[in-house]
Amino acid sequence: MTRPRLTCLKPRLAPSKPRGWAPDAQRGNRQQRGYGREWEKLREQILERDECLCQPCLASGRVSVGTQVDHVVPKAQGGSDHHSNLQAICAACHRAKTAAESTGGVGQSKKFAVG
Repeated sequence: MTRPRLTCLKPRLAPSKPRGWAPDAQRGNRQQRGYGREWEKLREQILERDECLCQPCLASGRVSVGTQVDHVVPKAQGGSDHHSNLQAICAACHRAKTAAESTGGVGQSKKFAVG
């Protein structure tokens, strides 16, 4: 008895990278994107100002260490590097905020706004 031949079905949707993502060769290195020495100084100022506490967590009544600095309104949506548009944020909140923005979130949401 001969077995029927199985064929692979092609996926309906091709795997895709997150919206807005591009390799460094295409988007430039961190200095070319504006995250060089001046950004490092600014980042330290924001972490000090926010006492290394995640601002979205604080707004939700939680306390966690903010190790990253986030643009409240993303630069791609017209945000700036001004102190009022920057906040300390934990890695988990930063991932969630970035994911929400890349799936169509516009500007800042109350959940992620500086309190």
